[in-house]
Amino acid sequence: MTCSICRAEATGARNGFSPPPAYAEALRILGSAPAAPPPSPGLAVEVTAELAHQMAGAALFEDPLFMTWIPEEDDLRRFALRVDEVATSQLYIDARQRQQAFEHAADDAAAAYFTPQRRALYARRLVEMAHILASEKRVDAARTALAVSRALEKDALNPFCRALFTHALKGRLEEKQQDAPPRTTPSGLVTP
Repeated sequence: MTCSICRAEATGARNGFSPPPAYAEALRILGSAPAAPPPSPGLAVEVTAELAHQMAGAALFEDPLFMTWIPEEDDLRRFALRVDEVATSQLYIDARQRQQAFEHAADDAAAAYFTPQRRALYARRLVEMAHILASEKRVDAARTALAVSRALEKDALNPFCRALFTHALKGRLEEKQQDAPPRTTPSGLVTP
């Protein structure tokens, strides 16, 4: 666990974040990190229906353990701007088209965000979370975390990656649409 804390602190420092005040206290209690990370204990969870669990990856963000997972600020800000464009653009004539554009924007954001290095990082984090979920006897969620971890080895085109962005801005599309002024046609007809 100490290795995970140290890796998180190093990543945070590279991204301009300082560790929380309790960080030093946690390291004092846990001790220094070993030179090499210990081998991961075997996970006694077998994933059947791998594809079904990968497709359920977005549901992980409904779990309190995952709700705080969001992309880095700049990436999330870029996605928010794109969502605002979709919400206010006159190119989309109905809610269905806006929703499709929103999902397409989320796919694009995920594809850009999940570089091979990030995919590897999130895959490791998901395996760690699978251990936690299995220890809490939440086997189905552990299976989903493992399946998504394996999917990340190939690419970022899965519901989990898209949901990393969409759950962070849940409701923003609808909120921006409500704030937008009604559109009118050249004849003066107001459209939804």
